[in-house]
Amino acid sequence: MITTPLPNDTPQILTGQQLADLLGVHRRTLSKWRQDGTLPPANKLGRAWVWHRDAIEAWIARGCPPQEAAE
Repeated sequence: MITTPLPNDTPQILTGQQLADLLGVHRRTLSKWRQDGTLPPANKLGRAWVWHRDAIEAWIARGCPPQEAAE
């Protein structure tokens, strides 16, 4: 899993595939993490789940804690 800041060319809104690629995990793992609260909250955009880059960067900076521990 990534523990450094995201590259400067990372989009502000990340799709599931983009986030999975950045974190080095499979999309199914990402889906599981979203469902069990490991990831920051996602937003539904059409049929896809998306994440804000700022939320992901803050989550990484905190050491990738589960969502409940981050609040």
